[in-house]
Amino acid sequence: TTIAYRTTVGLLWILVLWHSWESRGLFVDGSAFLVQIARREWFFDFYGPRLYAMVVGQVPVITALFLGVTDLHLLARLLSLGLFAVPTALYHVALVRVKDDPVLLAAVLAAIGVVFMTTSFFIVGEYNTAYAIAIAVAVRLATAERLTAGDGAFLLAVGLLGVRTYEVMLYLGPLLAAMIVWTIRRIPHRPPLALAMHLVAVALFLAGMVVAADSLIHPFS
Repeated sequence: TTIAYRTTVGLLWILVLWHSWESRGLFVDGSAFLVQIARREWFFDFYGPRLYAMVVGQVPVITALFLGVTDLHLLARLLSLGLFAVPTALYHVALVRVKDDPVLLAAVLAAIGVVFMTTSFFIVGEYNTAYAIAIAVAVRLATAERLTAGDGAFLLAVGLLGVRTYEVMLYLGPLLAAMIVWTIRRIPHRPPLALAMHLVAVALFLAGMVVAADSLIHPFS
């Protein structure tokens, strides 16, 4: 399991660097994103239901712009780096959690292979972040032996990110919320702070479902 874990993490981050060097983030919509970012010198945040994932992925290129970088090739690489690094970091977190469990490690490896490796060619799609959130949260909950503030803080952070990430939260949101409730029910000892953080995370994932539903009922024009 140690070899499989280290090899997978190493390959994932090597791919992040390679895709960034190749400016893979420009594929399809990514080129239009970069044009708007360079023209406005600010985040390209035109779509509310996916706002948070957009902003987080654009942090490296916006930072470079603030520092005075004007080389479009370098900016393209930094945009690609931000877009690939966010979901990869979440998958890395999931792998760390299961690195000593052969069954769960195999399941996470399969999920990365089936989901991320087949869809990340279009890395500008915020669904890459949404699916990575789902895997990271599911793994953390499945392996939780007690309610901790650390897990609660993680769930709050990704829950907030998931509120405005992608329309797939329409079904991922309630699923992850239900998993948190299940975790709370199966663990008898519930420290008040950790319990409160978990319950707020439930509300955040349900809020993501509401945002996704509204965006589908009232499509962006």
